[in-house]
Amino acid sequence: MAKDFISRGDLRLIPLAELRLSPLNSRQEIAAEEVEAMAESLAVAGLLQNLIGHLTPTGVEIVGGGTRLRALQRLAAEGWSRHEDLIPIDPVPVKVTADLQEAVAWAGTENSARSALHPADEVRAYAAMRERGASLSRIARSFARSEAHVERRLKLADLPAEALAALRANEISLEMAKALTLAPSGERCLEVLGSVRGRDVRPEQVRRELTPGTVPSTDRRAVFVGLEAYLAAGGTSQRDLFADRTLLEDEALLDRLFAEKGAAEAERIRAEEGWEWATWVPEEYVSWTVTQKLVRLHARPGSSRTERKRSSRRSRSARPTVPSTRPAARAWPSSRPGGRAASPTRSAPRPGSSSIAAAATGSRSSAPISSCGRSRAARPRRRRTCRNR
Repeated sequence: MAKDFISRGDLRLIPLAELRLSPLNSRQEIAAEEVEAMAESLAVAGLLQNLIGHLTPTGVEIVGGGTRLRALQRLAAEGWSRHEDLIPIDPVPVKVTADLQEAVAWAGTENSARSALHPADEVRAYAAMRERGASLSRIARSFARSEAHVERRLKLADLPAEALAALRANEISLEMAKALTLAPSGERCLEVLGSVRGRDVRPEQVRRELTPGTVPSTDRRAVFVGLEAYLAAGGTSQRDLFADRTLLEDEALLDRLFAEKGAAEAERIRAEEGWEWATWVPEEYVSWTVTQKLVRLHARPGSSRTERKRSSRRSRSARPTVPSTRPAARAWPSSRPGGRAASPTRSAPRPGSSSIAAAATGSRSSAPISSCGRSRAARPRRRRTCRNR
């Protein structure tokens, strides 16, 4: 394809094999999940917007529409066989320019001047496809979104038209609209909408107001009983898609199932493990009135506290006496320099006492020996004072 035959901003059909990504395209790195979602969207809805290319001496390089180019290449590698009614998109419509400056301007506009679809408009578009009979998976593939995202948007589509209009006019936030989906009826939803419009109200406060007396599925009672057992007993629940939780509406039934299962579990443990009694404590903590009846038991026979004391005594009595090899730590001399004579009863070791109380021999000085190895006369005296602070 010659450069002279291409006018500025010409829309052409170019074979897919001749297209490649331009270095001018700012989206050089695209996640594989995004490419797969775009490929699924193209397979369902086709190519709704042409690509933008820059003519170079080596061919046409795509400066706008890099994700679509990668998705088309993936579908071509699969042989255009993802769906039975898939029509191959080859050649590809591309708007081409040979002017480098214009190509740079197109690349910047394509990748930065786009605005995201307003949530209210997105909700209405999903709802329109659902009314025409499109399934959840088909809507997700058409918009290159996950099914969980589409399901949440369709939940917003069930809100009254006045609530969606308030969302589109930015009178309420998207999080507030999500909280309004918990309303049991349209009248209740409009009542709460009128009280929160134009006010600084947190969505969590609205959730609590719309679901009084409900218990989340993450509550310890619900986890212990199990959601299936609760529903099988006739309990009702409400699913909060946006908080990814289920709200149990019959707390009295949940408390009864909680107590029955706890008592049955206590009896099972008592019977299987051979305990004399077992107490079911429904509170989150074990009170002192329960723990005062408990006694620590040891798994090994004969390892009670009394037996351990007796064994300790026997081991000490049977242990051989080893003479101490430590040097004398303190000696009591017969007299003190400059002082009165020491007591004879303190200078002599007591019968059977250790070597710590024995007198030190071979001392070169008549001064008393302290535990630090120096004579008391050689050590400076410390003056102790008391200060009032």
